[in-house]
Amino acid sequence: MLLSKRITGTALAIASLTGLGLAGPVTAHAATTTDPVGRPGGATAHVAIDTAGPRAAGACWDAGMRVDLEVIPHEAYYCRNTAPTAVYGGPNYLNQVGTLNTSTSWFICRDDGGAPNGETGPHPTRWLYVVADSPHGKIGWVPDKHIISETNPVEPCWQP
Repeated sequence: MLLSKRITGTALAIASLTGLGLAGPVTAHAATTTDPVGRPGGATAHVAIDTAGPRAAGACWDAGMRVDLEVIPHEAYYCRNTAPTAVYGGPNYLNQVGTLNTSTSWFICRDDGGAPNGETGPHPTRWLYVVADSPHGKIGWVPDKHIISETNPVEPCWQP
């Protein structure tokens, strides 16, 4: 879904976009330089915002390696994520054990039965198993709400 909004003035444009709190890409289109009455001098921008949110970024992709870290061996997947992102000791917010410092990380598997992660989208209890960037080598969980890519391709940790 696209949301269009007519915004006048640079400061107003920044304030309006920030206030929307949308994660999707923002595209600004050049427009006329007239004030509201049609006289030259006022700057007007037309901005289109993709409200599909982070899932519009595409799916996680195969990292081309198998990983066996305390769980069944899994194919690792690269996913785009927000950075920095906290890594927790379990699929919950109880104990931060590390941080992902990069905006693309590889994930080992996913758990759809974790604590509610605050996401209102399709995966409200999904957490992904990962190795933290710092401290280096610390293993833990990241809530799906901090993953920009669609995480369905990542294998479940506990397979039947």
